[in-house]
Amino acid sequence: FNLNTQDKFIELTMKDAEGNNVAVEYSGNLIENNMIVCVIHDVSERKKYEEEIKSSLKEKEVMIKEIHHRVKNNLQIVSSLLNLQSAAIENEETRALFTKSKDRISSMALIHAKLYNTNDLVNIDVADYIDSLSRSILITYNGDDQNIELNVTPPKSMYEIDTLVPIGLMLNELITNSVKYAFTESKAGIITIHFEEKGGKTKLTYSDNGVGLPDDFNIEKAETLGSQLIVIFAEQLNGKAKYISQDTGAKFVIEFET
Repeated sequence: FNLNTQDKFIELTMKDAEGNNVAVEYSGNLIENNMIVCVIHDVSERKKYEEEIKSSLKEKEVMIKEIHHRVKNNLQIVSSLLNLQSAAIENEETRALFTKSKDRISSMALIHAKLYNTNDLVNIDVADYIDSLSRSILITYNGDDQNIELNVTPPKSMYEIDTLVPIGLMLNELITNSVKYAFTESKAGIITIHFEEKGGKTKLTYSDNGVGLPDDFNIEKAETLGSQLIVIFAEQLNGKAKYISQDTGAKFVIEFET
């Protein structure tokens, strides 16, 4: 104990009159004439309650992890069922719809899988999630012939599940469209995902260097389900999605509150 340190508390274990160990809090103050005033306070009841709280929290963490695990498993079962059903469909357009639905469910299952395998049950590593999601989509649509470069600038913040689910679903639509349609000529290209945070808002910029979209493309008026979902999920985050026309490739900017 440093005599020059005022109001410093140290937890110790001492024995009471009956020889039992007691948790105490000890503090001392140096006063005039090199004298010390010491206070010893019995904190055994407080320590008991702290241990009970820690135990309760640990049980809740285990329970929450189990919930995420079960949700992930259920979503994966649904995804597998859609995959099996699509294999029996001869019409290519109908089969593609099943595949897209499977991918959307898989993107949600992946979030619960990440939460199950992390020590932080509230926030998720966005960079790790985007990397896993992107690789999964590339394998699904590009197989082993992957010549697509993925450049990601993740946000500095960790996101909660209520924020990351819409982000994941939007990115699922954008990456899938790029892989399927943007690089049809060479099957090679670059996808860039950039997060910029400022003043409680996040700007997500997504772009590829593929064949691009028509100059008059308006995501808010698009009739495809994928475009409509991007608009809907952006609105869920109190944000807005827009398409930026450029000379090469496609570019989308999604601004939302965080």
